[in-house]
Amino acid sequence: MIKFNYIDISSFSEHDFLKFLPFLSIKEQGYILKYKFFDDRVRKLLGRILIQNYYTKVRTFNWNNFNYSKAGKPFVQNEMKFNISHSGKIVIVVFSKYDIGADIEIMEENDIEEISRYFHLNEILYLKENLFDKSEFYKIWTRKEAFLKAKGVGIVGDLNKHDCKEKIILDEGQNWHIESLNFKKGYACAISQNYPIKNIKIEEITKEELLEHICNEKNIT
Repeated sequence: MIKFNYIDISSFSEHDFLKFLPFLSIKEQGYILKYKFFDDRVRKLLGRILIQNYYTKVRTFNWNNFNYSKAGKPFVQNEMKFNISHSGKIVIVVFSKYDIGADIEIMEENDIEEISRYFHLNEILYLKENLFDKSEFYKIWTRKEAFLKAKGVGIVGDLNKHDCKEKIILDEGQNWHIESLNFKKGYACAISQNYPIKNIKIEEITKEELLEHICNEKNIT
């Protein structure tokens, strides 16, 4: 089972931001406040609040166990794996027993032909055949980023090494499964993990639910 939680930040105000911020560790608060723009701060904040919300439903959550890999991927020691992604007004966090990656992108106008030059040859040919269609481009992009994030290398990895249109990619002796999700109009989204993707539970979380749970929660240290 993959747990897929998401939240729409459209209605978040400065007042809401200041309500949620104190529930993070001092270290994470400092990390978030480094961002200049308000939406960036909210996206980063809520990614962490969604993680906290998930873990405190089952046990005490200690922010000292929230760490980062050498490549910058966050994780919680000895707990379910997770991955955060955000774009536009949507923040998502996915949870799994297996190494997992996720990506969401608002489908804005971009120089698709130029960017796709760095893709796998099969992907370039496919996009060319489809006249560099925006939705097809973002479908490939999110699949590629989800796969690279699942591996723990991020989008700085080899963009042209694998054809991410495929459902399964064999990399260094391991199978990585990729699936696209269409759950929000105007956005492309994909998840990837090193185990077959079977059950995905998608749940929208509201700011009211988050705040109620956190304010009543005693399992945070």
